[in-house]
Amino acid sequence: TQPDPMENLYNDGILTNVLSADGRYELRAAEFAVHSPCVVLSATDGCFGYLFSPMEFEGLLLSTLMEAGSPSQWEFMMAEAMGAVAGDDYTLELASFGFGSYQALQGAFRSRYDILCAQYLKPMEALDPGDRMGRTELWQHYRSGYLRYMGGV
Repeated sequence: TQPDPMENLYNDGILTNVLSADGRYELRAAEFAVHSPCVVLSATDGCFGYLFSPMEFEGLLLSTLMEAGSPSQWEFMMAEAMGAVAGDDYTLELASFGFGSYQALQGAFRSRYDILCAQYLKPMEALDPGDRMGRTELWQHYRSGYLRYMGGV
């Protein structure tokens, strides 16, 4: 079984399925039916492994989305934000479909960003940096939505 994503941030899991020259690895795939409009995101562990919680990664995505004035500016802002925490140890791919405009994409996620800030990011900011238990409590509320498409619920 896979470790809990929040716990894995603090106790880095052992890599068990690594691409290497010996050829002993397994490629896994999953198919999802999506409906337009949608955003498809693929991120390596470097995107969130240097943050204190999974909520902060969503916070980076949405805060930069809201602040940027264009897709290229959003890309630049995300690269700056990720580079500040992960250096070059991350890969992030994102594609959006069916929104019609960047402003429509922003509008579609504005209420989610407001909820994320109110329920998770602001309470997390109020915690002492060493308060892992407080972060874990917030994670328990956030967890089911995070794991919904990863077979973890």
